[in-house]
Amino acid sequence: MNFLRKFLNLDRSFNEVIIDVKVISTIIEFAKTSYPKEFISFLQGTIKKEKLLVTSLTYQHFYSSEKSAFTQTTLPLISNIIGTIHSHPMQSKPSKTDLRFFNKNYVIHMIISYPFNINAIKVYNKYGEEVKFRVKFIKTKN
Repeated sequence: MNFLRKFLNLDRSFNEVIIDVKVISTIIEFAKTSYPKEFISFLQGTIKKEKLLVTSLTYQHFYSSEKSAFTQTTLPLISNIIGTIHSHPMQSKPSKTDLRFFNKNYVIHMIISYPFNINAIKVYNKYGEEVKFRVKFIKTKN
């Protein structure tokens, strides 16, 4: 697993999280559409010059209720998945289940809670510690 983390560039450190404005808009739309149930999606991006850039979402079919959401991960090996986003109908504080998942998977995790706007989004590292982020337009290569 350590080889894979290095190969996918997930072991590099970062001191800033930047999320593309289109990603934020999509997250808010998914959360509002799914409410009162939760939703889950994967974050794609990269780490460049100590900046973790979240550039898009990878959606997979998921199962959800008012209390949880889960997916069976069938992502390609090389997919630039750096984290997850899921909604909480009430609060954005990670649950114990969230914290266990964070610690075992990916680099960052986001939670959006009601009323599903930019102020209701929190970003956490794999240790469950809140990480500050900023939103901007990120140019991507086509």
